[in-house]
Amino acid sequence: MGDSITRADTTEIGWIKYFNEIIKPSLKINVAVNGAKMCDQVKNQIYDGNPNLDNEQQNVIGNQVELVKNNKNQNNSDYQNFDFIIIAGGTNDNPYTLNTNYDNINSQFTDEDGNYLPLENVDRTTFAGAMRYIYQTLQQLYPNAIIFFNTPTQTAVTSSGWWTTTKAFNINKIIKEICKRLSVNVLDTYKCGICGIYETENQDGRDLIDGIHPNSNGAKKLGYYNAHSFINQFYTINN
Repeated sequence: MGDSITRADTTEIGWIKYFNEIIKPSLKINVAVNGAKMCDQVKNQIYDGNPNLDNEQQNVIGNQVELVKNNKNQNNSDYQNFDFIIIAGGTNDNPYTLNTNYDNINSQFTDEDGNYLPLENVDRTTFAGAMRYIYQTLQQLYPNAIIFFNTPTQTAVTSSGWWTTTKAFNINKIIKEICKRLSVNVLDTYKCGICGIYETENQDGRDLIDGIHPNSNGAKKLGYYNAHSFINQFYTINN
């Protein structure tokens, strides 16, 4: 699950191509969508199970979960069981809400009396609410699956401040803190070898085509890093 970086799939600029060279899964399902965000755009969003680039409110990872759930419920054989699930998001989310998100992580888990909030009451417009919903819903669907969240890679620094290495760093911090709260695994690709120092907005750099999306060199770094990080964590989980 994820955005355009994951949607590139097994093409030369898709990290999954290089991940699969090492992991060699018997089945791979990719429901990532270009432009997808981790957080919902409006509160109490009703998902339609059809995430796509033309509908911003529905183009969120929670709706990718809905697509998967619908396929499982419709007895699509490819969606009945998964050994592991990777969620790679955050790059397209609004950077101006990051500090608020970070300071209020626990509010999406417990109330003032320390009681756990029901899942249906979380605010999915926040990282904590969205990630909790994504994780718990997938765990309900696939109780034996091992779930990983992927942090965004570094990007070029731009004058607009929208796509910046600083933004990626802050999202990295938020995702890792929420994963601690969920006790879920992290593939921390912020340190996969793609470095914003060598990238320029809208130009092909060392590892990125346009300062955001990997070229074949960047995709290889990202895929190999994810694969080796996956192996290391999987070995720990099973031993």
